[in-house]
Amino acid sequence: HKGVHTAIEAMARLVNKRKMDHITLTLVGSGHPEYEAFLHDLVEREHLHDHVTFHKPVSKEKMHSIFQQFDVLVFPSIYEEPLARITQEAMAAGLVVVGTTTGGTKEILRDGETGFTFAPEDADGLAEQVARLIVDPDLCCRLAQAGRQTMLENFTLDKMVKEIEAYLVGCFAGSSR
Repeated sequence: HKGVHTAIEAMARLVNKRKMDHITLTLVGSGHPEYEAFLHDLVEREHLHDHVTFHKPVSKEKMHSIFQQFDVLVFPSIYEEPLARITQEAMAAGLVVVGTTTGGTKEILRDGETGFTFAPEDADGLAEQVARLIVDPDLCCRLAQAGRQTMLENFTLDKMVKEIEAYLVGCFAGSSR
């Protein structure tokens, strides 16, 4: 449901078809053993062993140090998750998010404004968006800054608590309790 295979398929297009051999993809975490085996086979079949790294899961506290190693977070989710915390954390850390707008992600990821989007399981679309960032480093910087600013302005803990409080006050304003 996280769509990791789409990220590997996009890497194959970038490396094998577009000859962008200076890029890497690091996959952090774990999943069902059969799916992990499928992903490893896909990497071998596409001759991406020099470009794709599998990294064991890390604690939430260590994710920031992982983010500091990269410029882009690929979020290829194929299911309607409420709001993926990883996209918020990546934007706050200054990474450009290239992802699907499934579920709540569409609230923060706006194509060409706060990052780039692509359709679920569309490896060609993902490859195209990543290629755009590679050929235009200034665009990459602008999107990273806009994503970070969105997080700072709209998704701080203080702001979210105030919005929840206002919502709850509004819910109970008309009740007799």
